[in-house]
Amino acid sequence: MVGKMPFLFRFMTKHMQGMIGKDYDLGLLMLRGLLDAQADRPVIRFDGEVHFDERFVLSIPFKGGITEMVGAMKSGFEKLKAHCRQQGIPFQGAPFTAYHKADPKMMHFECDMAIPVEENTSPAGFIPKQLGGGRHFKVTVEGSYDFLELAWYSVISHLRMFKIKLDKTRPSIEVYENDPDLVSSRNEIRTTPYVLIR
Repeated sequence: MVGKMPFLFRFMTKHMQGMIGKDYDLGLLMLRGLLDAQADRPVIRFDGEVHFDERFVLSIPFKGGITEMVGAMKSGFEKLKAHCRQQGIPFQGAPFTAYHKADPKMMHFECDMAIPVEENTSPAGFIPKQLGGGRHFKVTVEGSYDFLELAWYSVISHLRMFKIKLDKTRPSIEVYENDPDLVSSRNEIRTTPYVLIR
């Protein structure tokens, strides 16, 4: 890819390379899915503005880098689910992560792993919270969790393109609609990001 840029804008070159690189990565993965139905690929649908209801949850907080977060989420959600099953506590919705702070450049995140339960549920060592509520832009992502970073990049780019402003006063939500251990293909994993907007 070759192009010209005025001298005064040369400082943007590295930034542009990073942005265009992610667009290429996502486009090539989607193209691979069209050419080979069995290949791992992301499918992203921009569903539009919705209201995400506030939910009472049992949660585990996390603060750190993305590598640590992957392991923490796996063990954290396993602990939450195991506790609910052992105590006979019914889920009041799909498990989700609430992102309070996310810095993709520094790869640093502050979030809560959460399972919605009834409000009178005893916390038993977990942190009870009310999470969610407000206007969100809903997106449906089908495919491996490995594609979620690119999916979030795509969502934020989409909102900027249509001049939809983010609301950073409360967390955005990432809902895990089905259990990855119960699907026949990673392409059937369904995740729903809800990005908080003004």
